[in-house]
Amino acid sequence: KFTKGESDCYQAIGSSSSLQGNYSEALKYLFIAVKIKKVIHDKKGIADSYNNIGNCYKNQGNYAKGLNYNFLALKIREEIGDERGIAKSYNNIGLILKRQGKFDEAMRSYNKALRLQEKLKDKKGIAGLYNNMGDIYLVQKHLKEAINAYTKSLVLSEEVGDELGIIISY
Repeated sequence: KFTKGESDCYQAIGSSSSLQGNYSEALKYLFIAVKIKKVIHDKKGIADSYNNIGNCYKNQGNYAKGLNYNFLALKIREEIGDERGIAKSYNNIGLILKRQGKFDEAMRSYNKALRLQEKLKDKKGIAGLYNNMGDIYLVQKHLKEAINAYTKSLVLSEEVGDELGIIISY
């Protein structure tokens, strides 16, 4: 009989492998985690695993699979009312769309995430979204909007003491 702890261990190994850039290893463990999470009916855990699987595929350049798994995560997160997770899914979907050059779609996704992050008063999450939006404005040569977005990100990152966020904003 499987336990949540067991599935969380597979999830952690998969996430760790992903951070090291070993995506095939990460996917192996993340899919095991999903199987266990399905058996124990851990919907939030399944969504988290799908989110990480989507990120692995994104980092491998397989944007279609990355989007598919992020949309699967989004669907579950909407079913269970996980607003923080929904915001994370919309951000991840936006990141993939940005890599595909679908800037308008990416901005729509970021804006959906931003509304939720503002509702949750998650300054660090809001800062990250402004930074992602700034990246799109920069690529589109909308420099005034890019500077505005990066400045908003910087101010929020400073407010919460997020050193990495501060560096990224600069």
